[in-house]
Amino acid sequence: MEFKNYEQARNEMIAKASEASALTDWSPGTPNLSLVEAVATGLAGGYHTMQQLMEAHFITTAGLDYLKLYADELGAVWDAGAEASGEIICSRMSPAPFSETIPPGTVFRTPDGKVEIATTQEKVLAQGETQVTVPAQATMVGKLGMLQTGTELKLFGISVGLIEAITVAAPGFTGGRDPETAEQLRQRLLLMRRSPGTSGNKAQYLKWALSIPGVGGAYVEPLWDGRGTVKVYLIDTAKQPVSPAIAEEVQGFIDPLPHGSGSGVAPIGAVVTVVAAPEVTINVEAVVALTPGKNLGEVTEEFTVGMHNYFKAIAYSADPTVRIAKIGNILLDISGIMDYSQLSINGESGNITVLPGAVAVLGTVNLDE
Repeated sequence: MEFKNYEQARNEMIAKASEASALTDWSPGTPNLSLVEAVATGLAGGYHTMQQLMEAHFITTAGLDYLKLYADELGAVWDAGAEASGEIICSRMSPAPFSETIPPGTVFRTPDGKVEIATTQEKVLAQGETQVTVPAQATMVGKLGMLQTGTELKLFGISVGLIEAITVAAPGFTGGRDPETAEQLRQRLLLMRRSPGTSGNKAQYLKWALSIPGVGGAYVEPLWDGRGTVKVYLIDTAKQPVSPAIAEEVQGFIDPLPHGSGSGVAPIGAVVTVVAAPEVTINVEAVVALTPGKNLGEVTEEFTVGMHNYFKAIAYSADPTVRIAKIGNILLDISGIMDYSQLSINGESGNITVLPGAVAVLGTVNLDE
């Protein structure tokens, strides 16, 4: 069906009316044109509504709100994201002269103000002590809250007078997850719809895994440890290995303890092991010739983005091999790079094989002039 905008509807009606009648005056303000323009406005609105309804009807074209409804029909849930969590160290140089409570909900921010966290438990900096470790969580969902170990924080709001320094404790804040985009949800639903899962076949395990928020892909390995065993490898919506929490959630949904009992959705007797995808770290080195006015930092940043996009594209695809020729193309696609030489990945000049279930992740990038 051809949808028309206001201009197309207006011009088509003028042309047809001119052919079928003696009307010739279509000047602005004339009754003829005013009538046609009023009808064209209504038609354009109708066409727009029909187009929206048509697009909403199909997973391939629907917007996020309708995709959430389709997810519900397919037994999946839109991933609203998750807050990163971890621990912080509240300290002072000298022993505390008296005990002071750090209440839950105490807010801290990074110096640039971009990330805010709040404590989740009450802790006490005891008299005579110089530090206390406090559990905390980011106040916003997303990977932005995944602070690195040692990140400095500033107290915001409630005053805790004895604290002189606040830093993020090891291993940093983890578990932060961005909300699932419309395109990520679309691809997950299409994969579920196109997988004819039934009676515990591989496609059925794939659909079960993809129904859990945060899962962006799965690889199913049957008979991995003998008869009746199944192993499910998982990546998240960013095409990276899932967090331990997501892997545990999928495990509990498909085959919780005691394994093989049929307590989950898996058939009785099927012992299922769910794990995050093993990482294949890819380190890239190359010598590049830059165009005048470009610096190495700029092209390295752009190249890093290109590599991340490449790894997303090949994750759990029919050909997950990391190809050195493709990496060379990514280099040449950067406007600031005229040529390159001595390109290597993991110290080699050939391709890197990624085994089924594993996923390539970017390690170090060293570009030299």
